[in-house]
Amino acid sequence: MAKDCRVALTDAQLKQMHYNRVHEIADRNLSPMNPFVAALAKQLKKRVSQCGKVQEAFEVCVPPDIRAHTAIQSYHRGALKIACDSSPHRFLLTSMIQSGLAAQMQALCSAPINKIWVIQASLELASPEPKRASKKRA
Repeated sequence: MAKDCRVALTDAQLKQMHYNRVHEIADRNLSPMNPFVAALAKQLKKRVSQCGKVQEAFEVCVPPDIRAHTAIQSYHRGALKIACDSSPHRFLLTSMIQSGLAAQMQALCSAPINKIWVIQASLELASPEPKRASKKRA
């Protein structure tokens, strides 16, 4: 005859088992990192702090009507890439850069700004709506 192996656990025991399982996985993910991952984390932390300073300087130096149509796309080694969604705003931003925007931003943040590129790009975060099928004329 087969022996019944069921074990009755209390709610407290079940909660403790769940807690141990969840935190064991989290602890495994945060275990001592290898040197490559540690160096990458340090580099990303530095880049994020630099981007934050550059973003703050950008918000101070650029008027809100232009800023609404632009976004900082990337910052790497002193090169700032700004995406702009319309040609008129891109022209205004480019003329601001030529009249000394980089120097103003440099005065406000400690991150170096050597070059500012303005590119034409869509700023939509959501994916565009699917195109409707066009009706073919017979």
